[in-house]
Amino acid sequence: MRSVFDGAGRRLLPLLVLFGMGCESVIDFDFDAQEPRLVIQGIFLPDEAWHVVVQRTVSPGEVAPGYPLPVDGAEVTIRGDDGSLIRLAPQGGGMYTAPEAPRVGVGYTLEAVAEGFSPVRAEDRIPELFFEPGWPVPYPSPRLRFDIPLRDDPAQENYYEVILLTEIRQPISFTLLNPELDEQLRMQVFSDVFEPGTSRPYVRSALLNDRTFNGREIVLKLEADMEVSNASVWVRVVSEAYYRYMLSRRRSRITEESLFVEPVPVRSNVEGGQGIFAGYSSFTFGGVSESIHRYQTTGRYRLVNFEGEWKGEPFSYRDPRAYLELLPDFTARGAVPALDEDGSLRLEAFSGGYSMDADVVTLYVNSPTLHGAVFRQTFNETGQGSNLSSGVSPDHLNTLFIRFLQAK
Repeated sequence: MRSVFDGAGRRLLPLLVLFGMGCESVIDFDFDAQEPRLVIQGIFLPDEAWHVVVQRTVSPGEVAPGYPLPVDGAEVTIRGDDGSLIRLAPQGGGMYTAPEAPRVGVGYTLEAVAEGFSPVRAEDRIPELFFEPGWPVPYPSPRLRFDIPLRDDPAQENYYEVILLTEIRQPISFTLLNPELDEQLRMQVFSDVFEPGTSRPYVRSALLNDRTFNGREIVLKLEADMEVSNASVWVRVVSEAYYRYMLSRRRSRITEESLFVEPVPVRSNVEGGQGIFAGYSSFTFGGVSESIHRYQTTGRYRLVNFEGEWKGEPFSYRDPRAYLELLPDFTARGAVPALDEDGSLRLEAFSGGYSMDADVVTLYVNSPTLHGAVFRQTFNETGQGSNLSSGVSPDHLNTLFIRFLQAK
C-alpha cells in the first residue's frame, strides 16, 4: 500500500520515507545486542519547535516490522548550557514535542528514560553561520550550474551539507566540479569496483568537510543533472555528529549493494542507545528557504483514494470524511480508512507527529494498523491553500508520498 498526499493534483514528487536510528564521541551501532534499546531521532535547527522521535530496536527472533517500533511512555528532557530545561510531551507514534525552539551556539543535552530500557543521553549544538556567502552566479551551460562562494572558518573543523532544489521544492541530483572535492563526493555514491572513478558522481545532497579548503574561500561549482530554472540552493553548516551520522548511513546503504565491500556501520552519538541528536544552521540561495518549504507543506489534506490489497485482490475506497492535518509544531492528526482482519474498512482517527527534511517526510502515528491513503491539500475560496503566503500559486505545491508507521 502507499500513501500519497497531493498538494495540487498537477505535480508529482515522490518523497522518501526516513526511518532514523545516528558532538563529541561517536558510538557504532550494535546490531547484535540481545536486549531492545532506545533509538533517538532528533535533528534540530534554529526557530523550529523541538521534536524528537523515540523508538526501540527489535530483538533477534521478535516478530515485528523491519524498522524501530515507537515508544510512547518515555520521559524526554533537553537541558541547555544556558540554564534552560525543556520537557517534551508525547504526541503518539513515538513523537515528542515542545513549543520552545533551540538557539544557535547553545549546547543541548537530551535525556530519555523509558520503563524496560536503559536510559540514553546525547549532546550537540547548532553551529553558527560564521560566513557571509556571496550570491550564486548562474553559469552558461547546457545544464543548470551555479558558482557559490564559501569562506571557511580557519579556527575550527567545519562540516557542510549542500542541497539543490527546483522551484516546486523537488531536490535535484547534482555534482560538484571542484577537483579538490571529487574524492569526498565519490564516497557518497555507489562505484563499480571493477571500474572505479569512471563516471562523474551525482548526489541529491553533498556532505562535505573542510580538510581540502580549510580557512580559505572556495567557490562551489554546482552542476545539475537536468535542465531547470529558478532553482534554490540550501547550504547547511552541520555539526560533526550530524556529518558523521549522515555520511556513515549513506556509506552503509552503498556497501549493502556490493558483494565485494565490507559493510560500514552507522555511527551514533547516543550514549546507551542508538540514533542521532544533532543540529545545523541553514542559508538559502534562491526563493525557497527551508522555513518556506516546511510552511508550505503544513496544512489540511483530504482523502482522494485509498488503495490496497485483500487476499490477493486489489480494492479502492473513498471517504470524504478522511483527512490529514500537518501542524507547524510537528504534530499531526486526522482520520483514515483502516482495514480490519475480516477485510472490512472503517474510518480510524489518529494523532502523532511528523518529521521532514528536503523531500523526506515521515509520519509517526498511534494507529494499530499499517495502511496507505492518497490525500490532496484543501484550498480556500480564493483557490490557495490556507497555509500559503500570498502570491504563491497552488501549482507550486508538492505531492507527498508518506508511509504510516505501525504502533503497538
